[in-house]
Amino acid sequence: MHNLKEDVGRAEFGYTLDKRYWNQGYMTEVATAFVKFFFEEFEMNCLVARHDKDNPASGRVMQKVGMVFSHEEPYAKRDKKELERMVTMVHYVVTKEDYFKD
Repeated sequence: MHNLKEDVGRAEFGYTLDKRYWNQGYMTEVATAFVKFFFEEFEMNCLVARHDKDNPASGRVMQKVGMVFSHEEPYAKRDKKELERMVTMVHYVVTKEDYFKD
C-alpha cells in the first residue's frame, strides 16, 4: 500500500511476483485478502491500482478482486529495463460502496 491519503481514506495498491509463481493464483489470493482487509479492517473509502498496459495479467488480477477500469495514462513513465520504451499505465479503482454492495 502506498500513496496513502488518510484524510480521505484512499490509497494505492501495488504488487510484484516472481515469474516462477505466475499463473498459480497466488496474487489473486493475496489481493483478495488485501482488499477485504483494506475495506473491512482499515475502514477505508477508495483503493486504486495500476499496471503496465503490456502486462494485462496484472489487470486481470485487479478485475478478479472487484476493481473496475478507470482510465489509461499514456507516457506515464519510462520502462526501467528498456529506457527507450514509454509505458502506458492502466488504472483501476474500487470504492467502499462498490465493495459492500453485494
